[in-house]
Amino acid sequence: MMNWGSKLMVRLMRALSLLACSALVVSIFSSAGALYAAPNLPPGFVLETYIGGLLSPRAFAFAPDGRVFIAERGSATSTDINLANVRVYKDGALLPRSTTHAFDVCGDGERGFLGIAIDPNFSTNNYIYVYYTRQRDGNGSACDSKPETDGPYNRVSRVTMGLDGVIVGSEVVLLDFITAEGGIHNAGDLHFDRQGNLLISTGNGNMNDNPSQNLADLGGKILRIRPDAQVARGYTIPADNPYASSSGARFCGTTPPQSGNGPCKEVYASGFRNPFRFTVNNDDDTIYAFDVGGGAWEEINKVVKGGDYGHPQREGLCDGAAYCLPGEEYFGVGLSPQGYQEPIYTYKHTEYHNASDAAVIGGAFYAGSAYPAQYHGNLFFADYARAWIKRLIYDAASDSWSRADFATGLDTLRGTGNSIIGVQSGPDGNLYILHLSDDEADGRVYRLRYTLANRPPTAQIAADPIDGVLDTEFTFSASGSSDLTTIA
Repeated sequence: MMNWGSKLMVRLMRALSLLACSALVVSIFSSAGALYAAPNLPPGFVLETYIGGLLSPRAFAFAPDGRVFIAERGSATSTDINLANVRVYKDGALLPRSTTHAFDVCGDGERGFLGIAIDPNFSTNNYIYVYYTRQRDGNGSACDSKPETDGPYNRVSRVTMGLDGVIVGSEVVLLDFITAEGGIHNAGDLHFDRQGNLLISTGNGNMNDNPSQNLADLGGKILRIRPDAQVARGYTIPADNPYASSSGARFCGTTPPQSGNGPCKEVYASGFRNPFRFTVNNDDDTIYAFDVGGGAWEEINKVVKGGDYGHPQREGLCDGAAYCLPGEEYFGVGLSPQGYQEPIYTYKHTEYHNASDAAVIGGAFYAGSAYPAQYHGNLFFADYARAWIKRLIYDAASDSWSRADFATGLDTLRGTGNSIIGVQSGPDGNLYILHLSDDEADGRVYRLRYTLANRPPTAQIAADPIDGVLDTEFTFSASGSSDLTTIA
C-alpha cells in the first residue's frame, strides 16, 4: 500500500515503458487520429505499412536494385483517372510522381494501369513491362466502351526506367488489341518465368461474344511471349507454345494483327473469365491462376500448356457457372467429362460468408525462409470482397491440395470499403500486400512479417480503487503485463 506521492511513479513508468514498446504495433492501424481494428493474424505475425500515400495503385514490382515500382493513377500534375504513371519507391522514401512520362489510359470501371513486371536483365537494360488500357485510335470519346474496331484495348508495352520514372519516348508496344470494350474483366497481371518468357493474363472483357474459348482471340487467356528488342515486333514466340506451329497460326497482338482466323501464336492456355492475378513457382515454372468468378464460384487453377479451363461453359465444378447439387460436381482425377482442366481448388460464393460477393485474388507461392517451415511451399491467396488470406497446402502423396486459414479482418485496417488487390513475395522472404482504401490517395503496400522470437509485449496497468480524494491510498499493478520475448 502507498499514498499518491510514494513509489507510484516507479511502477507507472515501468508500465508506460511496456506501452511504449506496444505503440509501434498499435500505430500501424492508426491514421489521421483514427484507430481501427487490427486484423486477425497468426501468432508471431505483424502487418506493417511499407509504402503509403499511393493514388489508386493497381500493381507493384521489386527491382533488383532495391527500388519498388508501383502502377499508380494520375501524373505529376493531375489525378485524372485517364492518366497513369510508374511511381518509384527508393531508399525508404516514395519519390514524387515523375514529370517525364504519363500513360494515357482509360481508367473507368476495372480498366486502367493494371500490371507491371521487371525484365530479368533489368540491371543492364533498365526495361520494365506494363499492361494498361489504351485509349481509342479513332473518332469519338477516347474511352467510349462501344465495341468499335479502334478500341479502347488493353496492351502490353516495354518502357525504359530512369532514376525516378519512365524515360520519355522509350515506350515500345509489344501486344495490342486485347479486349477491353466491356469495361470489366480485363485481367492484366505480368510475370516472367525462369526461361525469360513473359506471361500475361487477359480477361474476357465481359463481352457477349465471349472470347475465352476462341483461340483466334487474345481475351480470356494466359499468353506467353519472349521479349526480344532485336526484332521489330519486340517479341518472339517460344517454340513450344501450344499453337505456335498450328495451321493458320498468326500473331494476334501485333500492329496491325496478322490477317486470318487461325489460332493466336501468343496463347498458352484458354478458357478463363478474369484471371486478374496469377503467380509462378520459380522452382519449376508452374503457373497458378486465380480466376475471378461470376455469381457462383471462385477457382484456382494450375495452368498447363494448351489447357482449356472451361469458361463460359464451366465455372468451379459445375456447368454454366451454376451451383451443383451434392453428387453433381465433376470431381475426379484429370480432365472433366467435357475435356476441361479441373481447378485445384474452388469455393462457392455462399461458403465462408453470409453474403454472396467474392473475388479471389492471388497470390504467392511461398518459397522464402522468413516464415516458419510450415508455410514453405504454401500457395497463399486472398479474397477482395471478404478481406481474408488463406493458403493451400500440397500433399505429394495424394497429389491434392487442402485449405488452411491464415488472416481475416483485412478490411478493417483503415475503415470499411477497402481490401486486398494483390499478394506477392518480396526479396526479403516476406509477403507484401497491396491494399486499397476508402481514401483513394492512401493506397498502401503492407509487409507481412514474422517476428520470430521478438514478439511485442502486452501492457496492462490496474489501479484499486480507480478514483478517490487526494489522500486516498491506491494499489497499482502491472502484473497483467507480459513480454514473450526470448533471447536466444
